[in-house]
Formats: sequence, structure tokens, C-alpha cells
Amino acid sequence: MKHDEHLLDLIKNKFPRQNFRIEKLYEESEDFRNLCKDYLTCVQTMGKYRESIEKEGRTVKEYEDILSELEKELYDFLFP
Repeated sequence: MKHDEHLLDLIKNKFPRQNFRIEKLYEESEDFRNLCKDYLTCVQTMGKYRESIEKEGRTVKEYEDILSELEKELYDFLFP
């Protein structure tokens, strides 16, 4: 349950004033829950591996692009 709370806090911080809608969608939509989990995974991966990704010559841009796409999908759920 703590994992879900952290996940919801992350999404709520990204989309302020949408707390009720986020909670409702998270409760009712498996697709939305999965999207939120993907978003959290991307955020965590970027934070954890940012330095090593840059050292290995990979670009953080790839992860930033994925994060941006996930944010767009979250937005589409919240503002249909």
C-alpha cells in the first residue's frame, strides 16, 4: 500500500488540482494504474542511472522522451 501512496503522490505532484480524478482513475482503471507504474519506473530509472547512463555514452534524452510520452498519456487520462 505504501508503494501505491508514493506512486499516487508522484502523479498528484505532476498534476496538481487533479487529486480526486487521479484517485478515482487509479481505483477504477487498470490501464491508468499500469501507466502510473510505468511513469514511476521511468522516473526512478532516470534518477538512479542518470550518471551511469551519461558515463556509458547513452543519452538521458531517450529516458526523457519516454517520460514525456508517459506524461502525455497521463494527461489524456486526466483531461479526456
